[in-house]
Amino acid sequence: MAMRRLFAFCFAGLLLSVTVAGADVSMIRNGSFEMDGQILDITMKPPMNWQYVDIPFQFDGFVGHQWATNGDWSLTLSTDIYATFQPGDSATVEQCVFINGDEHIACDLELTTELPQNYVWDSNLFSAILTVDGNAVWDSNSFGLSGNGVYHIEVNDLNVTPGSHLLGVGIRANTAAPTPYYYSYYARWDSIRFVSSYGGDTYPPADFTQDCVVDINDLKVFADGWLDPNGPDLTGDMAVDFADFAVFGDYWMLDCADIPVEPNFIDPPEADFNNDGVIDFADLLVLCEDWLGGCSVCVRSDLHDDGFVDFADFAWFAEYWQQD
Repeated sequence: MAMRRLFAFCFAGLLLSVTVAGADVSMIRNGSFEMDGQILDITMKPPMNWQYVDIPFQFDGFVGHQWATNGDWSLTLSTDIYATFQPGDSATVEQCVFINGDEHIACDLELTTELPQNYVWDSNLFSAILTVDGNAVWDSNSFGLSGNGVYHIEVNDLNVTPGSHLLGVGIRANTAAPTPYYYSYYARWDSIRFVSSYGGDTYPPADFTQDCVVDINDLKVFADGWLDPNGPDLTGDMAVDFADFAVFGDYWMLDCADIPVEPNFIDPPEADFNNDGVIDFADLLVLCEDWLGGCSVCVRSDLHDDGFVDFADFAWFAEYWQQD
C-alpha cells in the first residue's frame, strides 16, 4: 500500500516532471492547420506553430475550408491581382523542425485558379514549393504540374544533415511578368507531415515520435508540452491538459497495425469514487492506489471493465476530470 500511495503522488506529478532532454523527434506540428479555424490574413495571425510567415505585397495567405484532405482546414497561398513579379519572388510559411535523416516529407496540394473554366495553373509562371532552410527541395514546375488539380506530394531525399531546420511551404514566381489582372493562382496545402522510411504514413494520433508505437517516448514528448498552448494538442482546443491525456491514454501501446476504437465513455458519476460530487485529486488518489491491481481487489477503479486498472482506465477518468 505504501508503494501505491507513493505512486499516487508520482503519477499526479508525472507530466510536470518528465522532459525530453536529448530526445529530439521529427515532428511537424499543425500540419493540417486544424488548430486554427479560419484565419483571413496569416500576416496578422500566423497559423499555430508556423513561426515564420513571409508574405510580400504581391501575395496573400489565409487558412480556410475551401478545400482539405485531412480535417476541415488548409493553408492557401495566392498571388494578388494587378501585381508584377520578378523571378524568385515568393511567399512562404515555415516552422522549426528536427530532422533525424531517415524521413521524407509527404503532403497534399491543390493547384487552382480563380477562374478554372478559362485559365489554369501554369507552373512555367508560378511554382508551388516545399523548402528546407529556404531552399526548394520540391517545386511543381520541376514535375510539370501544370493545370488545376489535387496532388499527393512526397519528397524522399531531403539532403540535409540531422538537426534543426526550417521547413516551409510556399508559392514562387518563375518569370518576370504580370499575372493577368483578372485571376490569381492558389496553392492550397494540407496534411503536411514527416514519414519515416520504415513506418509508412499512417500513425496513431498520439505517436509523436512516429516510430509506430505509442510508448514512453511519446509520453515524454507529451509531458514536455504539458500546459503549453504550442504543445502536442490532441483535442484541438489549443491547450495540452487532461482532456488531451484522455485521448493519449486511448492510444497507449497501440501500433500502426491497430485500428483505434472510439471509447464508449461511462457517465461521470462512476469515476467519482468517493461520491463527493466532483471528480478531483481525491478520486485520482483512489485510481493510483489501485494502479495495476487485478479487479479482485479494485473493482471500484476498473472503469474500462477489462479486469485491470491501467492507462485505459485513466483515459476514461481524465475525460471527466473536474466534472461534477
